[in-house]
Amino acid sequence: MVTNGYLLNKKNVDTLLKCKVKNMQVTLDGPKRIHDQKRAHVNGGGTWQTIVDNLKYVLSVNIGVMVRVNLDKSNIDTLDQFFAQLKAEGILNKIHLYFAKVSLFGNACKCLEDELLTIEEADEKVSQAEIQAQLKKTQSGATRLIPNFIGCVAIAKNSLIIDPTGNLYKCTKTIGTENEICGDISAFDENNPNFKKWIGVDNLNAEGCQNCTALPLCSGAGC
Repeated sequence: MVTNGYLLNKKNVDTLLKCKVKNMQVTLDGPKRIHDQKRAHVNGGGTWQTIVDNLKYVLSVNIGVMVRVNLDKSNIDTLDQFFAQLKAEGILNKIHLYFAKVSLFGNACKCLEDELLTIEEADEKVSQAEIQAQLKKTQSGATRLIPNFIGCVAIAKNSLIIDPTGNLYKCTKTIGTENEICGDISAFDENNPNFKKWIGVDNLNAEGCQNCTALPLCSGAGC
């Protein structure tokens, strides 16, 4: 399960356990100061401490946690602070870490263009000796920044996105578009046309894929 982690209180986590959720991904975008600027509460307050405190309980009931860190120019030089804070909270050696370079997704993100890193810039920073030394102190280690070869989750049958009102979508870029809703959490139907159209996508048969020497590394999502 992927969640921002803010509502992972004991009651909700216990419900997830009953639903057999065994792993989750939660985003912390750098140390507390940076994260609270990027992922502020609707009332303007910070969210870091609530999320971290929630993760402590999640970990205590043996749900696996992958912490994703979205990297751009605003936080790439603060990873040493980030590791220090996770260590102080007692969770650094209990989580997996995943670093992702922030990329543009449509015109809504154009304002972030100046903050973006190239793959080379991000990889160089993550690979720095002092950061690697911090990572080696964890039991689980961390994933270095690498190209994305996993394809698109929108075309995976077992992947669904739930919006705040309970509507279901297949693709993150369609959230909020009424004619892309493929059901809701109380009445899911695999025969819904908006569900089936994504499951039927076969990018590997596209002309560009057929002529690509890297087929099928990116499952058709790389282009």
